[in-house]
Formats: sequence, structure tokens, C-alpha cells
Amino acid sequence: MRRILLSLTLGCLLLFASNPVRAQYQYHVTHPNEISTSYGVSFLGMTLGTFVRLADKVVDWSDILGIEIDKDWKLSAGGSKGVLGVGYSRQLNKTIGVGAAFSYEGLSVKLSDNTGSIKPLAADLYVISNTARFNWFRTKNDVFAMYSKVSLGVGLVHGVLMKDTADEISRTFPFFAPQLSPICLEVGKGFSGFIETGVGLPDILYAHFGIRARF
Repeated sequence: MRRILLSLTLGCLLLFASNPVRAQYQYHVTHPNEISTSYGVSFLGMTLGTFVRLADKVVDWSDILGIEIDKDWKLSAGGSKGVLGVGYSRQLNKTIGVGAAFSYEGLSVKLSDNTGSIKPLAADLYVISNTARFNWFRTKNDVFAMYSKVSLGVGLVHGVLMKDTADEISRTFPFFAPQLSPICLEVGKGFSGFIETGVGLPDILYAHFGIRARF
């Protein structure tokens, strides 16, 4: 009798495990590939003018930019066009996914002096990074998820002073770009929308909004 009960129990467990309808979290495991696109706002972009005015008191912009700037010139107003991103990720299991991402952000700053003269300074930021995603909450129907994300990457800043003029000067230099998004939200299944907020470089604080497709 015990053998019969044990056999029935094992049979039920195997049937449950092999049933994709009843098993939890099946969709994103059986569709492990993800592509995404996003648009973001950054603390750096929104507060760039304030940041450079404060930094102007403690740094020599001639050294930072690698060009000669008269002491009467000050970095003043600035802003960001937003952060554009694309990415690919592969879900290894129901908890962990790994991938890669690329982002671009355009910044503009104005150099001004006490006479009102203005020199425009434009900067393009390019970042490529490896990413790791950790799902720590997901509903059984796979429609809503909460997760954290870590990115380690490298970036390039390309700055141009006095663009499209005879006095145009350009400089390019690399930087390290780690990012941590502790609380991220995702809604959807095959196609989903997501919000990722976090801290890191080059944006200091950021919020990204995007869509993702699984296949």
C-alpha cells in the first residue's frame, strides 16, 4: 500500500512539474530573450547649470576641458536632451538575467563672461555596459515584476567648444560608468513597460522609462 501511495505521489509531482499551464513563471523562462528601448531623465541634465556654477568655484575648467579659458569666462546655463537607450538581456532562470546596453545623452553648456559674450559648449556622452538583473518579486501570471539591476560600463565624452565656427575646438575622453537601480517595475508579458530608477555615472540620479519585448 505504501508503495502504491508513494508511486501516486511521485506521479502527481511529475505531472505538475511538466505542466506549463500550472507551473509558475513559465512565460519569461520559455521566452528568455529580451530587447528594450528607453528614454530617461537625469539629475545631471536637470541640474547641470547649478552643478557647473558650484564646480566653477573649486576647479580649473582649462585643465578639465584641456583648452585655454580666460579667467573671466564662467560655465553657466546647461541642460540635457535626455538619455536614449537600447538593450538586450537573456533570462538565465526565473531570478537572474544578464545582458548588454548602450545609451546616449546630449548635453549643452554655455560659457559666458561679464560682458554678455557667450561661447556654446556641446557634449555627447556614449556608454556601453554589461548588465545583470535580479527579479525579487513576480506575480504568478508573469504580468507584474519588481527587480533590481546592476550595470558596469565604460563611456566616452566628446565635447565641442564653439561648434561650427572657425574657432571650433573638440576633446574626447573616457570614463567609468557604474550604475545601480535598486527598485524597478515592469508591467506586461510578451510586450511590457518598465521604469528603472537609480544612481550612478554619468547621471548621478536617473529615471528611465521604456518598453521591452520577449521572444
